[in-house]
Amino acid sequence: MAKCSVSLWSADLTNLGQAVRDLEGYADYLHIDVSDGHFSPSMLFFPDLVKSLRPLTETPFDVHIMANEPEKFIPQFAEAGADVITIQYEATSDPLAAVSEVQRLGKTPGIALSPETPIDVVEPLLDIVGIVLILGTQIGVKGQDMIPTTYDKIRSLRQLLESRDKGHILIMADGAIRTHTVEKLVDAGADVLVPGSLVFQNKIEEIIPWLHSLERGK
Repeated sequence: MAKCSVSLWSADLTNLGQAVRDLEGYADYLHIDVSDGHFSPSMLFFPDLVKSLRPLTETPFDVHIMANEPEKFIPQFAEAGADVITIQYEATSDPLAAVSEVQRLGKTPGIALSPETPIDVVEPLLDIVGIVLILGTQIGVKGQDMIPTTYDKIRSLRQLLESRDKGHILIMADGAIRTHTVEKLVDAGADVLVPGSLVFQNKIEEIIPWLHSLERGK
Protein backbone atom coordinates (compact mmCIF):
# COMPACT_ATOMS: atom_id res chain seq x y z
CA MET A 1 0.00 0.00 0.00
CA ALA A 2 1.36 3.41 -0.97
CA LYS A 3 1.43 6.04 1.75
CA CYS A 4 0.59 9.70 1.17
CA SER A 5 2.41 12.75 2.49
CA VAL A 6 0.12 15.48 1.24
CA SER A 7 1.89 18.71 0.27
CA LEU A 8 0.38 21.73 1.98
CA TRP A 9 1.98 23.96 -0.66
CA SER A 10 -1.00 23.11 -2.89
CA ALA A 11 -3.62 23.79 -0.24
CA ASP A 12 -5.67 26.97 -0.02
CA LEU A 13 -3.09 28.98 1.90
CA THR A 14 -5.75 31.41 3.10
CA ASN A 15 -7.44 28.52 4.94
CA LEU A 16 -4.56 26.24 5.81
CA GLY A 17 -5.95 25.22 9.18
CA GLN A 18 -9.09 23.83 7.58
CA ALA A 19 -7.04 21.96 4.98
CA VAL A 20 -5.10 20.30 7.79
CA ARG A 21 -8.33 19.32 9.55
CA ASP A 22 -9.86 17.98 6.31
CA LEU A 23 -6.89 15.64 5.79
CA GLU A 24 -7.19 14.08 9.24
CA GLY A 25 -7.73 10.35 8.87
CA TYR A 26 -6.75 10.37 5.19
CA ALA A 27 -3.14 11.58 4.88
CA ASP A 28 -0.36 9.48 6.40
CA TYR A 29 1.80 12.61 6.71
CA LEU A 30 1.44 16.31 5.97
CA HIS A 31 4.34 17.48 3.80
CA ILE A 32 5.65 20.93 4.66
CA ASP A 33 8.20 22.41 2.25
CA VAL A 34 10.56 24.96 3.76
CA SER A 35 12.18 27.21 1.19
CA ASP A 36 14.41 30.23 1.75
CA GLY A 37 14.31 31.92 -1.66
CA HIS A 38 18.04 31.27 -2.07
CA PHE A 39 18.71 27.55 -2.38
CA SER A 40 15.18 27.19 -3.75
CA PRO A 41 13.55 29.98 -5.78
CA SER A 42 10.37 30.07 -3.72
CA MET A 43 9.80 31.22 -0.14
CA LEU A 44 7.67 28.80 1.87
CA PHE A 45 6.64 28.00 5.43
CA PHE A 46 8.42 28.65 8.70
CA PRO A 47 8.58 27.23 12.24
CA ASP A 48 5.90 29.43 13.81
CA LEU A 49 3.42 28.30 11.16
CA VAL A 50 4.19 24.66 11.90
CA LYS A 51 3.77 25.35 15.61
CA SER A 52 0.38 26.97 15.03
CA LEU A 53 -0.86 24.05 12.92
CA ARG A 54 0.39 21.35 15.28
CA PRO A 55 -2.61 21.41 17.70
CA LEU A 56 -5.07 21.00 14.81
CA THR A 57 -4.16 17.44 13.87
CA GLU A 58 -2.51 14.24 15.01
CA THR A 59 -1.22 13.54 11.49
CA PRO A 60 2.60 13.44 11.49
CA PHE A 61 4.34 16.51 10.05
CA ASP A 62 6.91 15.76 7.36
CA VAL A 63 9.12 18.85 7.04
CA HIS A 64 11.40 19.10 3.99
CA ILE A 65 14.05 21.80 4.42
CA MET A 66 15.15 23.25 1.08
CA ALA A 67 17.34 26.04 2.38
CA ASN A 68 21.00 26.96 2.62
CA GLU A 69 22.57 25.79 5.87
CA PRO A 70 19.58 23.65 6.82
CA GLU A 71 21.27 22.70 10.09
CA LYS A 72 20.33 26.01 11.66
CA PHE A 73 16.62 25.32 11.12
CA ILE A 74 16.54 21.77 12.49
CA PRO A 75 16.06 22.64 16.19
CA GLN A 76 13.37 25.20 15.36
CA PHE A 77 11.25 22.76 13.37
CA ALA A 78 11.81 19.98 15.89
CA GLU A 79 10.53 22.23 18.66
CA ALA A 80 7.62 23.41 16.49
CA GLY A 81 6.28 19.86 16.17
CA ALA A 82 7.85 18.21 13.12
CA ASP A 83 7.89 14.41 13.23
CA VAL A 84 10.05 13.88 10.14
CA ILE A 85 12.76 16.35 9.13
CA THR A 86 14.24 15.83 5.69
CA ILE A 87 17.41 17.64 4.68
CA GLN A 88 18.15 18.56 1.07
CA TYR A 89 21.47 16.84 0.36
CA GLU A 90 22.85 19.55 -1.89
CA ALA A 91 22.11 22.36 0.58
CA THR A 92 24.47 21.22 3.33
CA SER A 93 28.23 20.79 3.51
CA ASP A 94 27.85 17.91 5.99
CA PRO A 95 24.79 15.72 5.34
CA LEU A 96 25.85 13.17 7.94
CA ALA A 97 26.02 15.78 10.69
CA ALA A 98 22.66 17.22 9.64
CA VAL A 99 20.73 13.95 9.73
CA SER A 100 22.52 12.96 12.94
CA GLU A 101 21.23 16.15 14.57
CA VAL A 102 17.68 15.28 13.51
CA GLN A 103 18.11 11.85 15.06
CA ARG A 104 19.57 13.34 18.26
CA LEU A 105 16.45 15.47 18.66
CA GLY A 106 14.25 12.37 18.49
CA LYS A 107 12.81 12.98 15.04
CA THR A 108 12.90 10.75 11.95
CA PRO A 109 15.75 11.91 9.69
CA GLY A 110 15.32 12.05 5.92
CA ILE A 111 17.61 12.97 3.06
CA ALA A 112 16.35 14.43 -0.23
CA LEU A 113 18.12 14.16 -3.57
CA SER A 114 17.74 16.58 -6.48
CA PRO A 115 17.32 15.00 -9.94
CA GLU A 116 21.01 15.38 -10.84
CA THR A 117 22.34 13.84 -7.61
CA PRO A 118 23.30 10.13 -7.85
CA ILE A 119 21.81 7.72 -5.34
CA ASP A 120 25.16 6.39 -4.12
CA VAL A 121 25.64 9.53 -2.01
CA VAL A 122 23.14 8.11 0.50
CA GLU A 123 25.26 5.10 1.40
CA PRO A 124 27.10 6.78 4.33
CA LEU A 125 23.72 7.84 5.74
CA LEU A 126 21.86 4.53 5.66
CA ASP A 127 22.43 3.72 9.33
CA ILE A 128 20.64 6.94 10.33
CA VAL A 129 17.97 7.98 7.83
CA GLY A 130 14.45 6.62 7.83
CA ILE A 131 13.44 8.21 4.52
CA VAL A 132 15.11 8.98 1.20
CA LEU A 133 13.17 11.52 -0.86
CA ILE A 134 13.64 11.45 -4.63
CA LEU A 135 12.69 14.65 -6.45
CA GLY A 136 11.26 13.96 -9.90
CA THR A 137 11.33 17.62 -10.97
CA GLN A 138 13.67 20.55 -10.49
CA ILE A 139 13.47 21.94 -7.01
CA GLY A 140 10.94 24.53 -5.92
CA VAL A 141 8.97 25.05 -9.16
CA LYS A 142 5.37 23.86 -9.57
CA GLY A 143 3.78 22.41 -12.70
CA GLN A 144 6.76 20.61 -14.20
CA ASP A 145 6.63 17.25 -15.94
CA MET A 146 8.28 14.23 -14.39
CA ILE A 147 11.90 13.78 -15.42
CA PRO A 148 11.75 10.40 -17.21
CA THR A 149 14.81 8.96 -15.46
CA THR A 150 13.09 9.30 -12.07
CA TYR A 151 11.54 5.84 -12.28
CA ASP A 152 14.88 4.16 -12.94
CA LYS A 153 16.46 6.20 -10.13
CA ILE A 154 13.84 4.95 -7.67
CA ARG A 155 14.26 1.41 -8.94
CA SER A 156 18.03 1.62 -8.45
CA LEU A 157 17.59 3.06 -4.97
CA ARG A 158 15.25 0.23 -4.03
CA GLN A 159 17.87 -2.27 -5.22
CA LEU A 160 20.57 -0.48 -3.24
CA LEU A 161 18.52 -0.50 -0.04
CA GLU A 162 17.67 -4.17 -0.39
CA SER A 163 21.29 -5.08 -1.11
CA ARG A 164 22.40 -3.28 2.08
CA ASP A 165 19.64 -4.91 4.17
CA LYS A 166 18.00 -1.50 4.56
CA GLY A 167 14.63 -2.32 3.06
CA HIS A 168 12.89 -0.67 6.03
CA ILE A 169 14.00 2.78 4.81
CA LEU A 170 11.10 4.46 3.04
CA ILE A 171 11.47 5.85 -0.47
CA MET A 172 9.45 9.03 -0.93
CA ALA A 173 8.65 10.45 -4.39
CA ASP A 174 7.92 14.15 -4.83
CA GLY A 175 7.29 16.26 -7.94
CA ALA A 176 4.81 15.70 -10.79
CA ILE A 177 2.64 13.40 -8.69
CA ARG A 178 -0.24 12.90 -11.10
CA THR A 179 -2.68 10.20 -12.09
CA HIS A 180 -0.44 9.02 -14.93
CA THR A 181 2.78 8.92 -12.85
CA VAL A 182 1.77 7.48 -9.48
CA GLU A 183 1.39 3.86 -10.53
CA LYS A 184 4.78 3.91 -12.26
CA LEU A 185 6.40 5.46 -9.18
CA VAL A 186 4.98 2.83 -6.84
CA ASP A 187 5.84 0.04 -9.24
CA ALA A 188 9.43 1.33 -9.37
CA GLY A 189 9.67 1.08 -5.60
CA ALA A 190 8.29 4.26 -4.01
CA ASP A 191 6.69 3.73 -0.59
CA VAL A 192 5.40 7.27 -0.04
CA LEU A 193 3.95 9.71 -2.58
CA VAL A 194 3.82 13.50 -2.08
CA PRO A 195 0.66 14.60 -3.90
CA GLY A 196 -0.39 18.23 -3.85
CA SER A 197 -2.87 19.46 -6.43
CA LEU A 198 -3.82 15.85 -7.16
CA VAL A 199 -5.43 15.76 -3.71
CA PHE A 200 -6.73 19.31 -3.42
CA GLN A 201 -8.29 19.35 -6.90
CA ASN A 202 -10.17 16.11 -6.27
CA LYS A 203 -12.34 14.71 -3.51
CA ILE A 204 -10.04 13.82 -0.63
CA GLU A 205 -12.25 10.91 0.42
CA GLU A 206 -11.86 9.36 -3.04
CA ILE A 207 -8.37 10.23 -4.26
CA ILE A 208 -6.37 9.26 -1.17
CA PRO A 209 -7.95 5.79 -0.82
CA TRP A 210 -7.14 5.24 -4.50
CA LEU A 211 -3.51 6.21 -3.89
CA HIS A 212 -3.44 3.93 -0.86
CA SER A 213 -4.64 1.06 -3.05
CA LEU A 214 -1.57 1.21 -5.27
CA GLU A 215 0.88 -1.64 -4.77
CA ARG A 216 4.10 -2.67 -6.43
CA GLY A 217 3.51 -4.94 -9.37
CA LYS A 218 -0.11 -3.82 -9.79
